[in-house]
Amino acid sequence: MHSRKFLFPAHLAAGLIAGTVLFSMACSGLLLAFAPQITAIAERGVSRVAAPPGATPLPPGELLAKVRQAFPGSRIESMAFESDPSAAILAGSVYLDPYSGTVSGKASPLRGYFRSVEHWHRWMGEGKRGKALTDASALVVLFLVLSGLRLWLPRAFTRAAFRRALIPDPALPSRAGQRNLHMTLGAWSGGLLLVSGFTGAVMAYPWAESLLFSLMGSQAPPARKASDGERPGAGAATAPDPDPAAWDSLRMRAADQVPVWRSLVVRLPGKTGAPLMATFESPGFAGFSRRSRLTLDARTGSLLKWEPFEGMSAGRKARSWTAALHTGRGFGPLGQIAAALAAFTLAMLAWTGMSLGLRRVYDRIRSRVRRSSRPPPLGAPGTGNRRTSPRHTGAR
Repeated sequence: MHSRKFLFPAHLAAGLIAGTVLFSMACSGLLLAFAPQITAIAERGVSRVAAPPGATPLPPGELLAKVRQAFPGSRIESMAFESDPSAAILAGSVYLDPYSGTVSGKASPLRGYFRSVEHWHRWMGEGKRGKALTDASALVVLFLVLSGLRLWLPRAFTRAAFRRALIPDPALPSRAGQRNLHMTLGAWSGGLLLVSGFTGAVMAYPWAESLLFSLMGSQAPPARKASDGERPGAGAATAPDPDPAAWDSLRMRAADQVPVWRSLVVRLPGKTGAPLMATFESPGFAGFSRRSRLTLDARTGSLLKWEPFEGMSAGRKARSWTAALHTGRGFGPLGQIAAALAAFTLAMLAWTGMSLGLRRVYDRIRSRVRRSSRPPPLGAPGTGNRRTSPRHTGAR
């Protein structure tokens, strides 16, 4: 059991150092768990339109022109389409009727709120320094879970010992009950937290992404330029709208190359000369979407790059599902419930762990202070005191 002697101080130190960041990320992750459903409920009055019988949607270029006319000077970074005929088109922060081009309503303010929460979850509201903290927290979660499970293992492998380690005991006194709760929560949520920590590390570090590709037997892609933690599109120069030829080419290629798609998100060029990028999402296994990417010249509509999901390597496919695993959305509502439980238990583990750790440190400091301030006993070496006896006092 020598490993416990070294693991416990490391586990305690890592929890105390990163506890605040982990608690913050757990709370923000819990808020984001059901963000799509909450947003959809808030926007149900403007995100659906009445599809006229036999009507054909307007060309995307004409729709973009109409929203520019309705909101002059507005910045539109993307347009989101759905295959459902009754679905409105989300252009920036407004919904458009795809058949008339009229504005059916504005997106819910919850979109901006959840975007801010996600920005905090990923970057702590900062740039490089905040991103460094959140990235490192994924590795800390992995270490805390693995070391915690090793410390959790009972010394005696008996049924009673495992029952105490797996079932919370509310009858225990304050500190012992808190320690018991910390251990049982960690044991039950360890698997979910390992998935969350590993997927977070893959999204944060190139070496972790390369490890995922290696595990899937694929060659890792070239290293990308590190993100500075700024919001997407921040500071980008406004580019002219794409040529209508590019929009028409996009519609034709969407029908030819991706006959069955569920949603289409078009990223408008952020600067002059940048391409027009479209991401198609098709139904896949459970809630794991099959994403294909199309890149067109924004001026001519000519094809620059086509990346179908079927042509991707096993590593690319696994990487495209990393975010869905991290958020739990890959398995639908059940996966989201599991992700929410993981976030909740991580918050509880961070809270109870910091509480137990700080109390332990406080007890150690108080004990040392008491020992140092205690007067030495009479007759102790070097004190100059002698025991009182008839011989020393001169009594006869």
